[in-house]
Amino acid sequence: MGELWSHEHELVPLSAAASLAYFELTEVRGELGSEENLGDVIELVAIALSQLAPIRAQSPRGGGETSVLSPAQVKELLFSPIREGRPVPNLENFYIRRADLHAAISSLR
Repeated sequence: MGELWSHEHELVPLSAAASLAYFELTEVRGELGSEENLGDVIELVAIALSQLAPIRAQSPRGGGETSVLSPAQVKELLFSPIREGRPVPNLENFYIRRADLHAAISSLR
Protein backbone atom coordinates (compact mmCIF):
# COMPACT_ATOMS: atom_id res chain seq x y z
CA MET A 1 0.00 0.00 0.00
CA GLY A 2 2.85 2.42 0.74
CA GLU A 3 4.22 1.99 -2.79
CA LEU A 4 0.84 2.79 -4.36
CA TRP A 5 0.59 5.90 -2.21
CA SER A 6 3.98 7.18 -3.37
CA HIS A 7 3.14 6.66 -7.05
CA GLU A 8 -0.20 8.45 -6.79
CA HIS A 9 1.54 11.52 -5.34
CA GLU A 10 4.38 11.39 -7.85
CA LEU A 11 4.67 14.52 -9.96
CA VAL A 12 4.55 14.20 -13.74
CA PRO A 13 5.81 16.98 -16.02
CA LEU A 14 2.84 18.70 -17.65
CA SER A 15 4.30 18.01 -21.11
CA ALA A 16 4.28 14.24 -20.46
CA ALA A 17 0.85 14.44 -18.82
CA ALA A 18 -0.62 16.31 -21.81
CA SER A 19 0.92 13.80 -24.22
CA LEU A 20 -0.51 10.87 -22.29
CA ALA A 21 -3.94 12.52 -22.10
CA TYR A 22 -3.90 13.25 -25.84
CA PHE A 23 -3.12 9.67 -26.82
CA GLU A 24 -5.56 8.19 -24.29
CA LEU A 25 -8.39 10.47 -25.43
CA THR A 26 -7.84 10.06 -29.16
CA GLU A 27 -7.79 6.29 -28.68
CA VAL A 28 -11.11 6.46 -26.80
CA ARG A 29 -12.67 8.42 -29.67
CA GLY A 30 -11.40 5.92 -32.24
CA GLU A 31 -9.14 8.51 -33.82
CA LEU A 32 -5.54 7.87 -34.67
CA GLY A 33 -3.48 10.21 -32.54
CA SER A 34 -0.08 11.02 -33.98
CA GLU A 35 2.98 12.83 -32.75
CA GLU A 36 2.53 15.36 -35.56
CA ASN A 37 -0.98 16.20 -34.33
CA LEU A 38 0.24 16.30 -30.73
CA GLY A 39 2.59 19.18 -31.52
CA ASP A 40 -0.38 21.21 -32.71
CA VAL A 41 -2.55 20.63 -29.64
CA ILE A 42 -0.32 19.87 -26.65
CA GLU A 43 -0.81 23.33 -25.14
CA LEU A 44 -4.58 22.99 -25.49
CA VAL A 45 -4.52 19.59 -23.80
CA ALA A 46 -2.41 21.10 -21.00
CA ILE A 47 -5.01 23.85 -20.59
CA ALA A 48 -7.80 21.26 -20.44
CA LEU A 49 -5.90 19.39 -17.72
CA SER A 50 -5.35 22.64 -15.82
CA GLN A 51 -9.12 23.12 -15.59
CA LEU A 52 -9.57 19.75 -13.90
CA ALA A 53 -6.47 19.33 -11.75
CA PRO A 54 -4.04 21.49 -9.78
CA ILE A 55 -0.95 22.45 -11.74
CA ARG A 56 2.30 22.87 -9.85
CA ALA A 57 5.50 24.79 -10.50
CA GLN A 58 8.87 24.83 -8.81
CA SER A 59 8.70 26.82 -5.62
CA PRO A 60 10.69 30.07 -5.65
CA ARG A 61 12.32 28.79 -2.45
CA GLY A 62 13.97 26.01 -4.45
CA GLY A 63 14.96 22.76 -2.87
CA GLY A 64 12.84 20.73 -5.29
CA GLU A 65 9.61 21.89 -3.68
CA THR A 66 6.59 22.72 -5.80
CA SER A 67 3.61 24.91 -5.18
CA VAL A 68 0.13 24.85 -6.69
CA LEU A 69 -0.51 27.62 -9.19
CA SER A 70 -3.51 29.83 -8.59
CA PRO A 71 -6.18 30.11 -11.31
CA ALA A 72 -4.80 33.58 -12.12
CA GLN A 73 -1.29 32.17 -12.56
CA VAL A 74 -2.57 29.37 -14.82
CA LYS A 75 -4.43 31.97 -16.89
CA GLU A 76 -1.35 34.16 -17.20
CA LEU A 77 1.07 31.33 -17.96
CA LEU A 78 -1.06 29.09 -20.21
CA PHE A 79 -4.22 30.82 -21.46
CA SER A 80 -2.92 34.32 -22.18
CA PRO A 81 0.01 33.32 -24.40
CA ILE A 82 -2.20 31.19 -26.65
CA ARG A 83 -4.89 33.85 -26.86
CA GLU A 84 -2.32 36.56 -27.61
CA GLY A 85 -0.23 34.49 -30.02
CA ARG A 86 2.78 34.38 -27.72
CA PRO A 87 4.78 31.22 -27.01
CA VAL A 88 3.62 29.16 -24.04
CA PRO A 89 6.31 28.60 -21.39
CA ASN A 90 8.04 25.23 -21.47
CA LEU A 91 5.53 22.69 -20.13
CA GLU A 92 8.44 20.74 -18.60
CA ASN A 93 8.52 23.42 -15.89
CA PHE A 94 5.01 22.55 -14.65
CA TYR A 95 3.77 19.40 -12.94
CA ILE A 96 0.62 17.48 -12.12
CA ARG A 97 0.20 14.74 -9.52
CA ARG A 98 -0.26 11.31 -11.07
CA ALA A 99 -3.56 10.74 -9.23
CA ASP A 100 -4.89 14.12 -10.41
CA LEU A 101 -3.85 13.30 -13.98
CA HIS A 102 -5.78 10.02 -13.96
CA ALA A 103 -8.85 11.75 -12.54
CA ALA A 104 -8.64 14.54 -15.14
CA ILE A 105 -8.33 12.07 -18.03
CA SER A 106 -11.35 10.17 -16.70
CA SER A 107 -13.32 13.41 -16.57
CA LEU A 108 -12.31 14.34 -20.13
CA ARG A 109 -13.48 10.98 -21.42
